[in-house]
Amino acid sequence: MYADLSMQADMLEEALRKVTRPSQHREPVEKAFVERTNRTVRHEWLDLTIFETLEEVREIATDWLWTYNHDRPNMGIGGMTPAKELKLAA
Repeated sequence: MYADLSMQADMLEEALRKVTRPSQHREPVEKAFVERTNRTVRHEWLDLTIFETLEEVREIATDWLWTYNHDRPNMGIGGMTPAKELKLAA
């Protein structure tokens, strides 16, 4: 069991390194955005899933990102999805 938890932790760290970038050299507002995104990712899918492989992490991350951008309303942009806001801005 310990090895499984260790492997899962390693996979999650690797996934987060690829999804998010270090925020040490960013402007304060940008850093806040990155930290908010990290918290959302953790609460909405990382903490809810036990992963078996890194490929499974990638698949779930891709599905979550699509849902976040196309299906999930964002109150910061008036309840629209990011995809809809981008389409309206074009």
